[in-house]
Amino acid sequence: MKLRNYSSEVSFLLGDLKQGVADELKEQLQRFSFKEQQRRITEIVESKMNNTMHSLENSWRRSVQLVSDHVSDNDSYYGQNNNMGYLNYMHMNGIWIEEQSKDTHLQKGTKRAERMKKYKFGDRQDYLASRRMST
Repeated sequence: MKLRNYSSEVSFLLGDLKQGVADELKEQLQRFSFKEQQRRITEIVESKMNNTMHSLENSWRRSVQLVSDHVSDNDSYYGQNNNMGYLNYMHMNGIWIEEQSKDTHLQKGTKRAERMKKYKFGDRQDYLASRRMST
């Protein structure tokens, strides 16, 4: 009788032990999978951020190159110290550094630059003067 009681008690404790171990293993697996998911998400976000930074850096370098090419082309005409003349030249010719629009080519420039090339310098001044008078 005592043997049967001991064996039933041992089997009961063994069942509890197995259940406890199984629960602990499940919890560890869930924790591991959560950490693994966090690690993977972090890697994906870092990768996308690096790609974005790389493309922004390339875009910035192209913009700087365009400006430096334009400045070097006009330095001989205006002189290196005549910044006002250069700014007036840029305004009159509609030269603006902007992101390239999708439906124009790099050689043609942005839509805004194309629109500004149509207008004369005086037209803009007249427009601004009329706006100041109306307010």
